[in-house]
Amino acid sequence: MSIHVVGPNDGEQSGGGPIRVRIIEDGSHTGHRLGLIEASVPAGPAMPPQHVHRDHDEIFIVTQGKLRFTSGEDSVDVEAGSCVTVPAGTAHTFSNPFDAPAMFLCTVTPTSTSSTSVTWAASPSMSRECSAPPMSAARWRTTPPTSSADRFGRSVPGVAQ
Repeated sequence: MSIHVVGPNDGEQSGGGPIRVRIIEDGSHTGHRLGLIEASVPAGPAMPPQHVHRDHDEIFIVTQGKLRFTSGEDSVDVEAGSCVTVPAGTAHTFSNPFDAPAMFLCTVTPTSTSSTSVTWAASPSMSRECSAPPMSAARWRTTPPTSSADRFGRSVPGVAQ
């Protein structure tokens, strides 16, 4: 069969912290033109550091609850049914400071078959550019707490490697 089906209980589960990720398409079935993840974000302060993807765009579709998206110093609260587009080169993060869990789907285009450049921008005074390996399911796994580097080869400035 030339189509690939991922059922509602399939895909690789990822994430060791409060934000849970299911990799629906890692790019291996689309020639790395498109990747797709689903994420569950509990209410609370957890969020990834603000960062920039130099080589791919992301589109977030909020499917449940509300999320806060931040780019630089600007934030916007979006509800289920909203679509947030983050072009390559745009600093961003998301959080759920609300009372109920939230979920989103996120496209990654392209997923890349070569290294991509990512800059973590945890604060305006701390940013660092580093190289990230090609997208694959293994790259979405959470890194042990003894390291600030994730499977994308990204790192958080100011944290020992």
